[in-house]
Order: sequence, then C-alpha cells, then structure tokens
Amino acid sequence: MKMWTTKEAAEALNVSPTTIKRWASHFVGRFTKDEWGHYVFSENDLEKLSFIKKQLDQRLQLNQIEFDAQAASMKQAVLETAAASADAAGFQAEQLAEYCHEMKRRCDSLEYKLSTKADEVVSIQLLEHRRELDDLTRSVKLLLQNTENLNQSINLLQKRSEAFFSVPQTAKKKTLLASLFQL
Repeated sequence: MKMWTTKEAAEALNVSPTTIKRWASHFVGRFTKDEWGHYVFSENDLEKLSFIKKQLDQRLQLNQIEFDAQAASMKQAVLETAAASADAAGFQAEQLAEYCHEMKRRCDSLEYKLSTKADEVVSIQLLEHRRELDDLTRSVKLLLQNTENLNQSINLLQKRSEAFFSVPQTAKKKTLLASLFQL
C-alpha cells in the first residue's frame, strides 16, 4: 500500500503542505505519523483530506467538519449498492440486514483487537525504553566510579613521586671566617 508524504498529498489536492499539516493536526488521531513524527497518508487518508477540502470549499470551518457524516454517506452508498446487488441476486432484505449487522460486528471486533494490540505494543516499547534507560544509568554510574578511582590513583602517584624526587637540603656549615664577618 502506497503511503503519501505531506508534500505529495498537498500536490495531489492542490493545497500547500502547511494546510495539510494544519488539517491533520486539527483532526487528532485520524492521521498517522511515521517514526520521525512526519505525517504519512494512505489512500483512505487522502479521501479524508479530500472530504475536508470539499467541506471547506462549501464554507464550513474546520471545527464544523464531522467525519461521521462522511462515514454515514459512505455507508448509505454501500448499502444502496449492496441492496441493488442483493436484489439482482435474489436475496431478501432481511438477509442483507443480517449480513450488514454481522459485518459491522466483525469490524467492531477488529477495531477493538487493533486498539488493544496497539496499547500492548506501546506498553512493551515503554518497558524496553525503561530498561535501556536503567542500563545507561548503571553505565554512567560505573563510569563515574571509575573516573573517581582514577583521580584518586593519580593523586596518590603524584604525592609519591613528589616525595621520591624531592631532595632534602642540608644546612651548610659556616666556616669560621664566614661566621666572623656576618652579623
């Protein structure tokens, strides 16, 4: 399935990329982002963006646009098409309603499973990130301890080398003549 970047979606709808970003950020949760935080759009998302553009062209404001209306009109179109096909195939209206009800139940079940799975994935990712942070914290503490040990060793070596290389100065004996002329 082809995913469209913000720029590609903007070119397809003949609007600016900033407009696409504004629409996507207004309808939180309706559009997905990639691992870098950039919006990416599927064909279905492009239909949503096109729906937004049409609604704005009809002088609606962003906060007045509802996707449920779009979903309802799409559902009605699907039902009409299905009804026409069912009539052609000889199905009864009751069978069609049962079929639609079953399909809706399955879709709801899939949405619930998908939501649950997404929550589980996020939880696992958070636990992995926490473990990584704990590992990094331990590594930093170990590095700090090793640095402190090295500093102590350096200080000890400096003291030992100063003691070893320092030459004690002995007092010079004054000669008799020097002591006579000194006051």
